[in-house]
Amino acid sequence: MFNRLLSKLVPALVLAAAATLPAHAQRALPSQDFDVYVDLPTGFAFIKTPIGWKFIRKLDVAQLKKLHPMTLTTLLEPSPADALGSPRLARLESRADAIRAGGED
Repeated sequence: MFNRLLSKLVPALVLAAAATLPAHAQRALPSQDFDVYVDLPTGFAFIKTPIGWKFIRKLDVAQLKKLHPMTLTTLLEPSPADALGSPRLARLESRADAIRAGGED
């Protein structure tokens, strides 16, 4: 009786668990020690140390406009939702451009 119940329950649990996984899991981009990441919406800056990411400080708009070209502004590979021409990507790019141009505080 228990084995029959278990044999029906386990496949159902496996299917339920698989259904909760995202269709496309985003992978983290590789980063090296002492890379700097800036979260554009918040202006928070972080540095990658040998033991992990460490918060540095919040950047102001003037600093956001002058980010070094090697500064990371994303840590994830683009998802299919971020494909060229997608509305979400356009919003993110326009927000980043506005911050760099001084249009947003």
